[in-house]
Amino acid sequence: MRQPCLVCGRVPSDPHHLTFTQPRALGYRVSDEFTVPVCRIHHRELHRSGDEAAWWQKLIRFQSRSSSGSTRDSMAINSPQA
Repeated sequence: MRQPCLVCGRVPSDPHHLTFTQPRALGYRVSDEFTVPVCRIHHRELHRSGDEAAWWQKLIRFQSRSSSGSTRDSMAINSPQA
């Protein structure tokens, strides 16, 4: 994707399907309309977390505690450079 990662702003990014946003039927993937751009590092983190909704909640809580108020700025501090 040409859009920057929602978490850290890196480019390129991969489309990530938000699995918790839509009920899934057996054998069906989440619709492509429920995708967000994330870099490979954060894409792997999301899949390894085991609980995607909790991963996003943790990100939101971290952002709200950040003094800068910017998700990309605050998460980039804790993310390894690609």
